[in-house]
Amino acid sequence: MSAAWVRFSNAHGLRHDLEIDPRGMAIKVLGLAAPATERLADEATTQDFLLVTHHSFFVPSPIEFVDFPMALRSGGASLVGFFVKRRLWRGGWALVRSGFVIAESPLTLAYFSQTPYRLGPSIVKLQARPARRADLSTKVRFLLRAVPCNLLMTLGAALGASQRTRDWCARHWDPDGMRHAMAGTLREQKASFDICVQRRTSEAMPVDDPTVPWSQTQSPYQKVATLRIFRQPVAGGEALAGPAAERAAEAMSAVGERLSFSPWHGLKAHEPLGDLVIEGVNDPRRLGARRRRSDGKRDEDQPRSDHGSGSSFRRDLTERSM
Repeated sequence: MSAAWVRFSNAHGLRHDLEIDPRGMAIKVLGLAAPATERLADEATTQDFLLVTHHSFFVPSPIEFVDFPMALRSGGASLVGFFVKRRLWRGGWALVRSGFVIAESPLTLAYFSQTPYRLGPSIVKLQARPARRADLSTKVRFLLRAVPCNLLMTLGAALGASQRTRDWCARHWDPDGMRHAMAGTLREQKASFDICVQRRTSEAMPVDDPTVPWSQTQSPYQKVATLRIFRQPVAGGEALAGPAAERAAEAMSAVGERLSFSPWHGLKAHEPLGDLVIEGVNDPRRLGARRRRSDGKRDEDQPRSDHGSGSSFRRDLTERSM
C-alpha cells in the first residue's frame, strides 16, 4: 500500500463551479523506491498521473496546439474557427465533452489519461472510476442549475455585461458547490476510485494522435488498483470541528497549491508516450513558471526536489486546485 496526494482541478482558473469546464485529477504516488537508472528524472521521488474528464484530447499534435491558446483567449467565434479551419471535428467534440460533465462533486466523476503510458511491456491509457456516481435525481438538480447559469453567462458576455451576470449567478447559486460537496462527503465517509488500465491491442489505437478514442469494446478498462481518500477536513467547506481540524485543512490546502504534477515524474516503466508529451506541449519548467506568474506568485523556473518537482499539467489543467 502506498500513500498519495490527490488534487482536483478545473481547466480555466477560478470560475463558478456550474460553468462548463474540463475537470482534472492529478495523483502523486509517494515514496518512489527505485535506483536513479530506473527513473525518468534523477530527482523524481514520486509517480505522477494526470487525468481529465474525457478520454480524448482536442488536438492531434503539437503543431495544432500552437495557435490554440490565442483562440481560447479570444473565445466565441475564434475558438469555433480554430477547429473548423483545421477540420478537427474529433478534437472539437472532445473539448466539448470534457467540459459537459455532471460536475456535482469531484468525487463522482470519471477521469482519463488521454495520452498513453507504458506499463512494463504494454502501452496503456488510465481511468480513475469513482465507486459512487451521481444518481438520476442529483443529475437533474445539477442540470436545473447549470443550464440557466451557463445561458445567463453566455448572454451576459454577448451583451458586454459578463461581470454582472457572473455576480448574479454567484449570489443565487453556490460558486464553490463542488468543493462544498466534496467537503460534505469526506466529513462523513471515505471516497474511492478504481484505477483501471486500457491496453493497446492494435494499430487502430494510435499513440501519437490522442483525438482518436481507443475502442472500449476491443479493449475494455481493467481494474488494477484502488485509490482510497479517507475522511478528512477540507478547507473552504462547511464549519470544521474545532481549531485543530481547521489548521489541518489549511495546511493540506497550502501543500496542494505548492505541489506540481508532471507525467515525467516517475519510473521509466511508466513513461508517458506520444508526440504531445514528448515534443514539449507540456514543457515542465515553462508551463510551471507561467502558472505561478499568472497566480501572482514568484517565478520558480527550476525544478524543485520536494514531493513534486518540476511542472504543471500541459494545458495548465492544474492551474488552480478546487
